[in-house]
Amino acid sequence: DPASRYATADDFIVALEAARTAIRSGTDGGGFTESWAPVVAPPPEPEERRRRWPWVTLALILLTGAAVAAFLLTRPEQVTVPQSVGKPATTAVQTLASEGLKWKILQVKSTQTVGVVVRQDPTAGQRIDKGSTVKLYVSNGPGFTSVPDVGGKTQAKAIKLLKKQGLFANIQQEHSSTVPAGIVIRTDPPALSQVNVGSRVDLFVSNGPQLVTVPDVVGQQKPDAQAKLQDASLRVTVHEAPSSKPKGQVFAESPTAGSQLPINSRVTITVSQGEQKVPVPDVKGRKQDEASGILQGAGFTVRVVQELGKASDQGKVIHQSPAAGSKQKKGSAVTIYVGKTCTPPSSPPANPPPSGTCKPG
Repeated sequence: DPASRYATADDFIVALEAARTAIRSGTDGGGFTESWAPVVAPPPEPEERRRRWPWVTLALILLTGAAVAAFLLTRPEQVTVPQSVGKPATTAVQTLASEGLKWKILQVKSTQTVGVVVRQDPTAGQRIDKGSTVKLYVSNGPGFTSVPDVGGKTQAKAIKLLKKQGLFANIQQEHSSTVPAGIVIRTDPPALSQVNVGSRVDLFVSNGPQLVTVPDVVGQQKPDAQAKLQDASLRVTVHEAPSSKPKGQVFAESPTAGSQLPINSRVTITVSQGEQKVPVPDVKGRKQDEASGILQGAGFTVRVVQELGKASDQGKVIHQSPAAGSKQKKGSAVTIYVGKTCTPPSSPPANPPPSGTCKPG
């Protein structure tokens, strides 16, 4: 009703404060006092009801025990999970079966031997219900890869390429006369072969040519010298030449004894042909200088003897020794007799020259 409303907000606040004071003092603002009825306690329980409580409690305990016993009696038997990792799968499943467990085999790639258990779930030692399933992760090998072609590459580069394919290197040093030191010669298995990932590959790396020492064969006979050089893994070239050494004897070798050479290198030996005999040229009738040149060119030394002869034989070879055509050792002397005319002396000499010769004047 608008007529019952407060004229101002201040009048409304004053009325509220008056009502709050009346409530606190127990009056309604009009002089009335509110009375409160006392709370009456419930009547005490009968004696029979109090006697039933122990039996109820006992019944609850018995029911709980029965429930626990029923749970324990019906609960599955538990067993300990055996160790399967590292064992062949056939052995592992037999062990699981003996424990009353089931199994599930899962094939996985692994560097372990094919057929060996590499992991299991649950792990060994756990307690699980009998009849539960254990997962066995069994190796089916690491898979396959190709051996890369690393011939002609450095050792370091070859190892990197092998690792990229999941392979490992076994370094083998090998002499080579054609492949420089430090360079790969070949692999085993050969390049492009299919192998298991994680396999080892033999890497044959050159350490340069094998060096051998030239043996001393000077003074040996040709067959012995050849055999000795060949036993040292050297090849032999034979050169023959006249020599004062016995025929068939080695009197020179090149390279010299003691030299270090790569295996299968060539050594030249010079074998004596003995003292060579050659025919003595015929220089009869030739002038002294011409005859001397011919004989020296044939390997002989020249001895000149002047001999009294005809005027037409003056300065010419009258005869020679050894005779023309005979075979003589090179370096031996050939005597030529050169014609010379003599003017008779005014008086005979005290010691006249032998007949047929002329004492040089």
